[in-house]
Amino acid sequence: MPILQCRRVVFFSHGDEAAFFWFARSISAIRRIEGKGDAILLHVAARVSGTSLRELRGLFRRFNVDESQLAALDGQQRGGSKGAAESRRRSARPANPPLQRKGATVGLRAPSRARR
Repeated sequence: MPILQCRRVVFFSHGDEAAFFWFARSISAIRRIEGKGDAILLHVAARVSGTSLRELRGLFRRFNVDESQLAALDGQQRGGSKGAAESRRRSARPANPPLQRKGATVGLRAPSRARR
């Protein structure tokens, strides 16, 4: 069972700390959470789904935790079955297109005409 280390996580409020642990507990791949010194240890399942890996990346980015340790889990994902690779491909979302309304671009005003 891999163990991910979240070292020196900074919480700016009690709510921020509560959000970290709520988020961590909501990730299905996390089996156990423990504190040791200045680190929070996340015990992760031997196999991690693509969804759990994305959630772990989100947690690590949001709380500025070193993401390099997720590379081993990502490598595990890539070495998985063809079905897992296809699932990842389907779940990739394209970048958001600019918001436009029919006949106008949001954020720009048409120049006003001066009346005579």
